[in-house]
Amino acid sequence: MKTIKGPAVFLAQFAGGGPHLQNLNDMAKWAKECGFIGVQLPSWDSRVMDLKKAAESKTYCDELKGTMARHGIEPTELSAYASPSASVSRSAASLWIPEVTRI
Repeated sequence: MKTIKGPAVFLAQFAGGGPHLQNLNDMAKWAKECGFIGVQLPSWDSRVMDLKKAAESKTYCDELKGTMARHGIEPTELSAYASPSASVSRSAASLWIPEVTRI
């Protein structure tokens, strides 16, 4: 990656903050309305994504990307610091953020 894209927002700090922030579709719509072009996804929050499913299914990852793309939003990173399994997060990320590679 040669340039940094932004602005982006970390969804964990807003998830569940109101009826419009209860799922990824609504959060992506809200983020775009706020002027963001990307979101950092909390990998431990099932309102945003199912981490285990993302690690196992490219189709599921494509669906997540499609949900965000409908609102003009891109995933910028998976946050794993509160996740019980950072390695699963990395596996999931490698399926749908091209800059992430498996170790």
